[in-house]
Amino acid sequence: MADRALNSIKEIRKALRMSSKQLAVKLGKAPSTVSELESREITGNITIQSLKEIAECLNCELHYEFKPKVPVDEQVLNQAIREIENELGEDLNLYSEDDIERDAMKLLKEPTILNW
Repeated sequence: MADRALNSIKEIRKALRMSSKQLAVKLGKAPSTVSELESREITGNITIQSLKEIAECLNCELHYEFKPKVPVDEQVLNQAIREIENELGEDLNLYSEDDIERDAMKLLKEPTILNW
């Protein structure tokens, strides 16, 4: 059987030909709890701890990640540029974009926290 993307507890459980009762036994919970957990996963109201426990019972790895919409390095550089532009205020038009970006790169090398 070819691996295909199985993204939910229920999909994986069914692909393994495991009943909700069998999963409940592995979890040490009531069968109705499995149905509740599967519903909570869909609505986004399930805890990471519950997902970890279920993943273990399904012989799966749980991958929880934040995937930035914009690369983090780019976000940090843009924030440094905004800080420099704010500091320059009215003098901003005296500087080229290259000057500002160069100063932003210098700012990033300093052990400082950016103001978000």
